[in-house]
Amino acid sequence: MMRVALLTCGVLPDPDPDEKPLLDELARRGHEARPAVWDRPDEDFSAFDVLLIRATWDYALKSDRFSAWLDRPEIAPRVWNRPAAVQWNLHKGYLLELEARGVPIVPTELIPAGAVFDLRAIVAARGWDGIVVKPAVSAGSARTRRFSCDEIDEGAAFVRSWHQGVDAMVQPYLTSVEGGAHGRAERSMVWIDGSLSHVVEKSRRFAEDEESVRAMPPPTADQVAFATRAVEACGFDVLYARVDVMDGDDGSVLLGELELIEPSLFFGLGKGSVGRYVDAVERRVRQG
Repeated sequence: MMRVALLTCGVLPDPDPDEKPLLDELARRGHEARPAVWDRPDEDFSAFDVLLIRATWDYALKSDRFSAWLDRPEIAPRVWNRPAAVQWNLHKGYLLELEARGVPIVPTELIPAGAVFDLRAIVAARGWDGIVVKPAVSAGSARTRRFSCDEIDEGAAFVRSWHQGVDAMVQPYLTSVEGGAHGRAERSMVWIDGSLSHVVEKSRRFAEDEESVRAMPPPTADQVAFATRAVEACGFDVLYARVDVMDGDDGSVLLGELELIEPSLFFGLGKGSVGRYVDAVERRVRQG
């Protein structure tokens, strides 16, 4: 019997659809499991056999505290994904590392926190029509906005309003995410314990938008190959990952994010996925 904490935050901005199927599967196997707020001061995390990061959706607002929490002696040996993978994944500059390792990514420019920048020059040099800007440490599409080629000055003002304390990311707006006549919508490929489990299609999402997802057919060989390439390039042994991809203007598949911290894994849309996830957790706890 395992004692399992599903790490969450004090106030969920949205319900976590993965929580119930995961709790139900753990209970079916005779394990004790419950949600636990990661930064609750009176929580005794040493009482659990394993800590599963699931809905810590406020981590980006408290990134320094979250980073320090991961290294606490009662946390680090019990938490999945492992602290080293999570720390690496906190800053979306990891995309440029993956690109250097041969993974095709959505073209990305980083603007260091507080730096003087010329957004119009960046966009012109890249030949982008519209852009998406976001903090390099963020979750849930917070402060993520799209600007057309006629709104670059507005976009620059938006970035300057918050980027004194955090790096900013600038990427082209890829019309394929709209789906339909524009191309294939964004896809999330869910990786569990060394293999691609299932794929979902997502609607585009900016700040304040609702997320809409639907199940896709079983993964293709091309999807398996891309997901494997992206996860292996990160260099960590991960219990889970979500490989978010979209199509470039030429139809090529590009990595948008490799989420190793608290992504929704859409258990309800992947037959058998919650069972495979719990199988992997059980094995890791046995192995110590």
